[in-house]
Amino acid sequence: MNDTNNSTHDYSTGDPRNHHSLYLADADFVIQVENAIFRVHRYFLAKYSSVISDMFDSPQGKERAVGTDENPLVLTGDTACAWGLLLEEIYNRNPLENSKTYSSERLLSLLRIAHKYCMDRLEQTTIEKLKQKQTTEGYVDLIVAAQIIGSDQLYQHALQSLISSIPKPDLTQAKRIGVEAYHTITTSTISDIVANNASALSLARNDLASARADLLNARNDLASARRDLESVRTQLASAIAEKAGALATLTTAMTTLTNASNMSATLTSINNKKCQHCHRIVNWTCTLCHRAQT
Repeated sequence: MNDTNNSTHDYSTGDPRNHHSLYLADADFVIQVENAIFRVHRYFLAKYSSVISDMFDSPQGKERAVGTDENPLVLTGDTACAWGLLLEEIYNRNPLENSKTYSSERLLSLLRIAHKYCMDRLEQTTIEKLKQKQTTEGYVDLIVAAQIIGSDQLYQHALQSLISSIPKPDLTQAKRIGVEAYHTITTSTISDIVANNASALSLARNDLASARADLLNARNDLASARRDLESVRTQLASAIAEKAGALATLTTAMTTLTNASNMSATLTSINNKKCQHCHRIVNWTCTLCHRAQT
């Protein structure tokens, strides 16, 4: 069933036939796009398109019996799909309110129709819908849209967005935007890479210079620390020598003290002896009889 509908709604092939939803019985103007026959109201066509309005107002447009079932106005270079979207929007069915319903390809087809026939409001609505897709593919669509309507402002906006986007356009997308745009993107990307590398190299050089300065300072600090250590070692050796001298002096003093103590003990033992010649306790020579002890 779906295949049948798809085949019926594909107006690029087959015989001319009434459009499945936009052949309006109460309408007064017939147009043919590809093999789709649309019956619509002149009022709405003239309201939205200044080109069609001028065509209706021209003497030739008033005199020629164009726009009937027998002699529809044939619009070449357009697609039935795009005109279907366009007429649905004109008749306030608002298909563009949900942009996900239509692919970018269909929106761009609609934009071509709107721009070709000077339908400014519909053109702006379509551009706004295309701007909502902020991806690489979306920016590619915007560049194509800018090329369709000849807007340098939109082109530059899309181009700068595409330069900043990741990923960059692939080969298929590059073919869509053209050699000039792709060259600009590639050149800008290379320039950014070179600038970033130069900046990174400059930072690396600064870091290396800083590291060298830090290393030199560290070496100076190490040399200073070694000198301080050597000074401490010298002071320690001197202190040890002084302590050794003091210890030797102390040892000598202790030896002297020991000898003195021994002598004192000897003298004490001698002092406790009685004179061999009289009754007095004497030390070497008796003070009483004045005789030497043996």
